[in-house]
Amino acid sequence: MSNAEESLLSLIIENNLPKRMFPAIMDWAHIASRQGYDFSMAPMYPTILGRMIKKYINVSGGAPKSEIVHVENHAPMHVFRFDFLMQVTRLLSNPELMKDSLWGYNPLADLLSHERVYAEMNTGDFWKRGEEYVSNRKVRLATSDGLPHRLCPIIIFVDSTLVDRIGRLKVEPVLCSVQYCARLVTFAALRGVRRRHGLYLG
Repeated sequence: MSNAEESLLSLIIENNLPKRMFPAIMDWAHIASRQGYDFSMAPMYPTILGRMIKKYINVSGGAPKSEIVHVENHAPMHVFRFDFLMQVTRLLSNPELMKDSLWGYNPLADLLSHERVYAEMNTGDFWKRGEEYVSNRKVRLATSDGLPHRLCPIIIFVDSTLVDRIGRLKVEPVLCSVQYCARLVTFAALRGVRRRHGLYLG
């Protein structure tokens, strides 16, 4: 088997195509060769993944980094990773997005019954425990930079989706949501940034 044939077979296997595609592609290549087809002028069709990257590149702090991740007993995985700290810094530095932001524990109670009322993220007890953890960690690490240290909850989730018509190719975008903004507030300052500030991580 020649290097070209081996490369074609590897592509077929990696893309989960049936083996019968090998002779079909070879037949097409023979026809194209006899007709003098100029492969250097072949049209380039953007993949679903490529379109997703292009769509979110301007709201994700730049182009993603391409990496090969190796996990024991698993095949190497090719991933695209956006810079998380760059995206969060960009959001937190925007004055309009900081309006009515949630930075402190705010327990609420009904005016008549005095029972606890849960509304925004910072009305729950988990926020109080988070702030206590941040304060204790600051003391434990003897941090004396004079800056306020705040809790900023991050929710990470995976959105699996198919990207071909036959259901064999699947991508799993990893996203996160920064939970410092008020639930009822919508923002138009950053086009493409989702409500609740969902960020693409990769």
